Amino acid sequence: MIEQLNLGGRFSLPGTTITLNRMGYGTMQLAGPEVWGPPRDVNAAISVLREAVDAGVNHLDTSDYYGPHVTNQIIKRALSPYPSGLVIVTKVGARFVRSIASRYADATGVRLASTAVAEHSADSRNIFR
Repeated sequence: MIEQLNLGGRFSLPGTTITLNRMGYGTMQLAGPEVWGPPRDVNAAISVLREAVDAGVNHLDTSDYYGPHVTNQIIKRALSPYPSGLVIVTKVGARFVRSIASRYADATGVRLASTAVAEHSADSRNIFR
């Protein structure tokens, strides 16, 4: 078992009852090379997520843009059913076009991105839209 760490203290999200450890985990590097496709070792990615949460990380930063679609699937596979108090945050409004950085999406793109949030909703307690 991993020893839980202080992780820089805690803070509350304004207007909510949600309290987060200052140290979260950004999932961008769980996808494959150049944030495209699956990782070379899915089991290692799953282990990284589980160890981060065991160490006291209680919020993950993700995006359906990573992979695309890869990191959200790895998060769900690694951690579902989600531990009490785990907060998954995501970004919407950008789309990935291979070989082109990113552009802001139109309303359709934002609706599609909200589908990524719904991937986690079966186990979620709070979804902010």
